[in-house]
Amino acid sequence: MVEKGHANAYVSGYSNLMTLILNQDAERAANALTDYHSQRIEMFYSLLEMCLELPQVLAALQGSDLERDTTPGVIASFREDLQLIAAEHEGCAEIRRTIENASALFSYQNLKPPGADAFRRAIVAGESHLGDRLCRHLFEHFVSMQTMLKGNLFGNCKDEFERYQRNIVVIHDILIAFISAYPTYIAATVGEDLGQRVQNEAIKNFPGWQSMWEAARNLSAAEWAAMLVNLLDLHCSGEMRNGEVTVVEDDEKIHVIMNPCGSGGVLRRRQHNKLIKLKSATEFTWGRANEVPVYCSHCALNELRSIQLLGYPKMTTEFNPDPDKPCNWIVYKDPEAVPEDVFLRMGQSTSDTDNQS
Repeated sequence: MVEKGHANAYVSGYSNLMTLILNQDAERAANALTDYHSQRIEMFYSLLEMCLELPQVLAALQGSDLERDTTPGVIASFREDLQLIAAEHEGCAEIRRTIENASALFSYQNLKPPGADAFRRAIVAGESHLGDRLCRHLFEHFVSMQTMLKGNLFGNCKDEFERYQRNIVVIHDILIAFISAYPTYIAATVGEDLGQRVQNEAIKNFPGWQSMWEAARNLSAAEWAAMLVNLLDLHCSGEMRNGEVTVVEDDEKIHVIMNPCGSGGVLRRRQHNKLIKLKSATEFTWGRANEVPVYCSHCALNELRSIQLLGYPKMTTEFNPDPDKPCNWIVYKDPEAVPEDVFLRMGQSTSDTDNQS
């Protein structure tokens, strides 16, 4: 995967496709573009499903009245976050239209329960849905790039790909902003225990999360690390937001370094003090008080799920409370090498998990 003992920059999907365009390799660029586009559309539909699942979970846990009182407040908070995203792309008219479109689409009428169930049915039936309207500019750019590659218009295609990628980043950040805003708003206005629970239950209900952990049983450390790197690519990680990740391997473990990760890391750098932290030191904050945002605590949920399912954490999260510094996932090649303190900060111990598989 990487040369041992050395830091290696992962070649992201963006970098690979851009290289093919610059090298004027039309056939391979067209194939890479199709894969690149389909993977990101699948990611966005999954994130949108999570957006719709959150109000549905709150209604199921606490009743429709609290959900109806809460979701409009979340939408107002989310629209403030959209302005922060817009400020990062000031002067780009298309991005402004994309954000305005998202602001209109994320209405209570579209988000109210059972929105997640309706979205899933539409996907299965091949019917038009909210995701199609959110991603319409992406589809337009995709078709345009296909045409340019067929005509060997590589200079035009390069410029079009850059516009496409800006939309990829913005749509991704819009979806993550809502996923973060929902439990964060609940934590601030109702209670952090409920905010945490709503997020956790929404993740547990997500079919993609369940299938990921079932697949984890059969993946080697190297295969699992490669899957994590690809996930970070899809999340537009790195300072340039093009999927940059650094991987360092030694005899014992593989480090996957994100500076920042494209979801929680970018949120923390963008919102700084606006993003409230969980006050309690629990297994969902790695025993840290007043340092971990609600959104970032889903990484701890992943570690707990791994321990419950496999008896050890498939990866450990080295969360850095300084948002300007990178976070790090560690994948141990031998489960026996995972330090005891990793289990303890999750409220577990190696003796508690010896019989799990």
